[in-house]
Amino acid sequence: MENLFSGKWTEIRSEVMKAWNSITQEELDKTGGSLQAVVNLLQEKFGLAREEAATRLMELAVAIEGDQSKMASGEAKAEPTKH
Repeated sequence: MENLFSGKWTEIRSEVMKAWNSITQEELDKTGGSLQAVVNLLQEKFGLAREEAATRLMELAVAIEGDQSKMASGEAKAEPTKH
């Protein structure tokens, strides 16, 4: 799990900031991309249980992995451009 998480850290960091918009980039940078450190941050900031925080982070990582796999295989459909 840690490998998937650290391998997609840039994408995951962006999604974490969207999901929990009061988390700052600086706070996430301090975690060094460690799954456990981000879990600890979510526990401290939002009072999430360790299991819930870890599960939600891994769901983000798996979703990102799935999206990238679809794009690589050409399955992903382009989204309409918003003007």
